[in-house]
Amino acid sequence: MIKKIFALVRFYWLKLRPNVEQSPVTATQCEDLIKRFKHIKYSEVTDRYYVTADLKIIKSVAIIISKMLGKYVAEDHDCDNYAMEFKAIAQRLFPRLPIAYCHVVKHNNTKHALNMVVYINNIGKPSLTYIEPQTGEVVFFAYEPYMVLL
Repeated sequence: MIKKIFALVRFYWLKLRPNVEQSPVTATQCEDLIKRFKHIKYSEVTDRYYVTADLKIIKSVAIIISKMLGKYVAEDHDCDNYAMEFKAIAQRLFPRLPIAYCHVVKHNNTKHALNMVVYINNIGKPSLTYIEPQTGEVVFFAYEPYMVLL
């Protein structure tokens, strides 16, 4: 089963990678997007430039990567583990894709770890959205991140 999943991922990776890495984004652009959040306590943008894609391609990447993640185990393999693992796999497959590991405060004041991605919106500008690594969904939450590592 695992071999089939990795074979499928490799197939999609070979097909998707040229499409994913199509739109350059600078570290400054990424930092400016992150600074828009009011409650940021810590953020780090580690590379000088990234290469991203539109939302449709980002959604395809998220689904593929989420299929490679381990199973949920409370406190042992939960949201922070999923988000770190998601970022690690994404960086391995798409080294310049701007996917961040982040912590947010949800509406009910609980904390949650997930991923954030810089993508190119439909008017050609860099934008941010979240990826829920446990499901592979690309979602537009109104959460406020307080820590972002890109």
